[in-house]
Amino acid sequence: TEAFQLADARQQRFALDRGSNAVAVGSERSFNGRGMLLANPHFPWVGGMRFYQMHLTIPGKLDVMGAALPGLPMINIGFNQHLAWTHTVDSSKHFTLYRLQLDPKDPTRYLLDGKSLPLSKQAVTVQVKQADGQVVPVKRDIYSSKFGPIVQWPGKLDWDKQYAYSLRDANLDNDRVLEQWYAMNRAGSLKDLQDAVHTTQGIPWVNT
Repeated sequence: TEAFQLADARQQRFALDRGSNAVAVGSERSFNGRGMLLANPHFPWVGGMRFYQMHLTIPGKLDVMGAALPGLPMINIGFNQHLAWTHTVDSSKHFTLYRLQLDPKDPTRYLLDGKSLPLSKQAVTVQVKQADGQVVPVKRDIYSSKFGPIVQWPGKLDWDKQYAYSLRDANLDNDRVLEQWYAMNRAGSLKDLQDAVHTTQGIPWVNT
């Protein structure tokens, strides 16, 4: 349909419009005779996607400095005494949106292969700072199908009596990502870093 073609075109354009950039200077052009790298990740300065500066050391094993996203214990973009690296987002598809046909008898159940399945429910409590400075617990219920959490976008992805939408993350079970960054953090040469990327292939959403 025309609507689907328009949505697909917008998705393709969005994939190509995103990205980070970097400037590399070879040793023959730098003031001190050593290579230099300026990394410019296009990430926000505030919020949950902000990079944090870190310096990690394990005597005799690890000495690396740079930045990482919250919750990740390894340097994502950075340098050690041998080399530096950065990333830019790639254009592969990591998320799949599923439209669930709901059970007409119960909007917390969905139909799959002729069977009515319940949405799983998880209570999540977070501490929220109020306007007066007080921090109070706020509880929310999170629903999921076998394809991932239920997502809502008012006016576009509404959870009504007929449909709900789940978002599946293809990398939800990817446990190689930390192994990948740890190997990169410890790389003693450009070849070490390249070998780590080619062998582990644990960072699926960026190019290095």
